[in-house]
Amino acid sequence: MEKGETSVEKWRGAVSEVEDIVDILQNFGPRVEGFNKYKWRSQARSILRTFIARTKDFEDEPEWERLMALQEDLKKADED
Repeated sequence: MEKGETSVEKWRGAVSEVEDIVDILQNFGPRVEGFNKYKWRSQARSILRTFIARTKDFEDEPEWERLMALQEDLKKADED
């Protein structure tokens, strides 16, 4: 997704891609030998935070709540 993109359909596709990346990090990050146990979480949070910050124009879309829920899940995982 390009900076300044206004297509809702492209944004929705990008939301799915971000969710997929975070899911991959959650599933495989802890399994990688020599990989800091918590580094995958910080990478996932960073990707999500950056995407949210750059696409605030879409905060009225229903998918925005999925992003917020995913962000909250990552925060809770850090507290455990």
